[in-house]
Amino acid sequence: MPKNRLEAFTDAVIAIIMTILVLELHEPNGDTWEALAALGYRFFIYIVSFIILAIYWNNHHHLFQVVHKINGRVLWANSFFVFALSLFPFATSWISEYINSLAPEMTYGFVTLTANIAYYILAKELVKANKGHEKALKEMLNNYKKSYLSIGLNVLGIVLGYVISTQMKPKYEATTEILIETDKSDNLLYTQNMMETYREVLTSSALIKKVNEQGNFDLTTNEYNEQVKITMINTSQLITITAKADNELEPVKLVNKIATVFKKELTNYSKINTALVLNPATQSISNQDSTFNELVSILIGGVVGLLLAICYCLLREIYSTKVDTETNVQRLNVPLLAKVTKKDSAQQWLYHIAALIQGEVKLGKKTVLLLNSAKEESGYLQQLSQLLAQHKQVVVLKQIEGNAHFVKTNEGEPDAFIYSTATPFSALQQKYNELEQQYDIVLVETSQLDSAETMLVASNQTQFIYCVDAKKTTLKQAKSILKKVVQLKMHRLGIVIAK
Repeated sequence: MPKNRLEAFTDAVIAIIMTILVLELHEPNGDTWEALAALGYRFFIYIVSFIILAIYWNNHHHLFQVVHKINGRVLWANSFFVFALSLFPFATSWISEYINSLAPEMTYGFVTLTANIAYYILAKELVKANKGHEKALKEMLNNYKKSYLSIGLNVLGIVLGYVISTQMKPKYEATTEILIETDKSDNLLYTQNMMETYREVLTSSALIKKVNEQGNFDLTTNEYNEQVKITMINTSQLITITAKADNELEPVKLVNKIATVFKKELTNYSKINTALVLNPATQSISNQDSTFNELVSILIGGVVGLLLAICYCLLREIYSTKVDTETNVQRLNVPLLAKVTKKDSAQQWLYHIAALIQGEVKLGKKTVLLLNSAKEESGYLQQLSQLLAQHKQVVVLKQIEGNAHFVKTNEGEPDAFIYSTATPFSALQQKYNELEQQYDIVLVETSQLDSAETMLVASNQTQFIYCVDAKKTTLKQAKSILKKVVQLKMHRLGIVIAK
């Protein structure tokens, strides 16, 4: 089943989702920079959502570059993926309206998690549908490690968001003041005793009961004492009532009801004293601790930094210009013979290359030129020659620093001759002709294509193996090398990536 229609459909849907996303970002209420700044976190959330969608589109695009075919299961997996992305405008709009509420925050996190899981399912189905070509897919997905990491971080973010929202909620508080008017204000002792009495009244079970009944509260004595703070100075006749709560409206309602009930009840305790409410509470203010603000700032900074780091790593890998993956080797239009590291102990890839060389030798291509830009891997030349020597007469021609002229090494089979940069080209040519007559396979190693060795052996009867340094060799450099190889009419056997 061709993949073109599926790619076009997904591209169109993601483009529509991005368009809807920006439509939810309403214009500022004014024509000033202050009005634009008032959008604040709304614009930030829009940017985050847009970046997430852009990352998914880029990943989807590059994933399908190495896909050869699709099936019905892939179609359904892709539909689920598109469905998950279509929820982003809704989740973004809701969290923008209620940035401090738990439900919108959790919903946004679950939408992101759903998209991560959907992409993972799509990747798994693509690998199953491309049996025989799944190596490039798994390499791009890094054996699903990126998906596992993304889903894990997503779950961690949801858990942290829940803990912060439920366990470290910001407190809102409201305050009102009551002035006690009395005929005995000049009597200091009387004023002190009176104020202490009223403090006890304001925290008494009787008053709490009436506040609950008249204000439709359901506060126990302990809850009341935790939420309500009574402040007064004995020499003063001013009482300050402060209430705290998680809900923004509850503190205002509570302090005003306490003041109203106390003012009414005061007449039952004293005939000469009256209460005057100086400033009824109209709105509550956030009393969030500075430590909470610092913690949230650190967490936000850490999460944003982590997201940026992940984005950077993904984009760097996607747009890598190094010859370090099978996908990038495919751009060079040459076979990938092997990927090797310093820790590799199994040499199965050497058997594979040895078999390829022997197959070409049967066709008359008895010289093998190894261009080795990964100098630390030069030991593989000796191992390769030993494998070939089990079936053929093999000789290695290798250049070293110094003044040696065709010195035969004492490394045992196969034979190896070394020479130096001071060796005349004519002598080198004569020695090569002799070796070609005496041996079935001549292995020649060089570190530069524009070298005497290359000029010596370059022909349509020469096999060319390119050993690249994955950390240093760029696609541009590799393309230039391979273009010259074509011009020299050598047979390109393939590339070995050395990491």
